[in-house]
Amino acid sequence: MKNKRSLIMASGALKKPFLIMRLTIFFTIFSVFHSFAGVEGQTVSLDMNDTEIRKVLAKFEIQGTYRFLFNSRLEEIKQRVDASFTNTDITVILSHLFSGTGLSFKQLDNNLIAIRLAAYDENDVSVSGRVTGPSGDPLAGVSVSIKGRSTGTTTNVNGEYALSVP
Repeated sequence: MKNKRSLIMASGALKKPFLIMRLTIFFTIFSVFHSFAGVEGQTVSLDMNDTEIRKVLAKFEIQGTYRFLFNSRLEEIKQRVDASFTNTDITVILSHLFSGTGLSFKQLDNNLIAIRLAAYDENDVSVSGRVTGPSGDPLAGVSVSIKGRSTGTTTNVNGEYALSVP
């Protein structure tokens, strides 16, 4: 009688760990499939007529998939366009929207898209300056870097530095 009872108790004690393992496997598989869906399924549907480009971009942002970075004072961004797309890739849509406007775009990390004039020079921008202490004395050997990047330099004996920013 005691053997039967100890076997029943032992099998009951194993149910909880097996349940936890099954749930862990289920959620792991679900998470993997969900992440693949996010990478492959980034298309947009849109239907807007005679609308400024900036308002079309705002509609994209409302859908929650993409964010746009642009100068709102650009006259080209205020041009009116017709946009009717169903499950279309964002690059196709933007190429259509910007054709003949003088605008171009570059897709950055985290679905951030930078929009600028197509005539903008693609060369790096040179940034230079001088690092001084509280009393105005130049500081030598100070590290100067671009935030969020590994690009950087150090100041010379006069506290001067120069960086090339992409």
